[in-house]
Amino acid sequence: MAEVEGPSETAVAWSGKTADPVTVLVRGMFLRCPRCGRRKIVQGYFKTPPPCPTCGLDFNPDGDAAVGWIIVNLGATMIIFFLTAFIGILVTWPKVPWTGLTVGTVLLNLAVPFLLTPFSRTVWAAIFVLLHRMDGRRAWG
Repeated sequence: MAEVEGPSETAVAWSGKTADPVTVLVRGMFLRCPRCGRRKIVQGYFKTPPPCPTCGLDFNPDGDAAVGWIIVNLGATMIIFFLTAFIGILVTWPKVPWTGLTVGTVLLNLAVPFLLTPFSRTVWAAIFVLLHRMDGRRAWG
């Protein structure tokens, strides 16, 4: 793939080729455009990224109906919560500090959704790309 020089970054020019699902998801996890891999897509922590200037991927395909990335955020938060609680119970068994574990996991549940917001948006865009295969092929009409 050819390298394109941007104003303050180096981005991979989108060739229109379909990436494999793992690559698309990993790009989303690293805050890159899932379709073309362009860096620095996120311009504000809680702001929806604008369409990708390289490939045109819209990070807000449903308008302001943000259900997809919120579901990704909630799912990741719950996985982190259950893993933390489970590991906390296993490590401290048989004298589990229930109050401390409860307070810690509740605080974790308050903080993690905010920390995962930009990642949830790009991972949802990756899932959307995979579901709809907007990166070159369309399965419909």
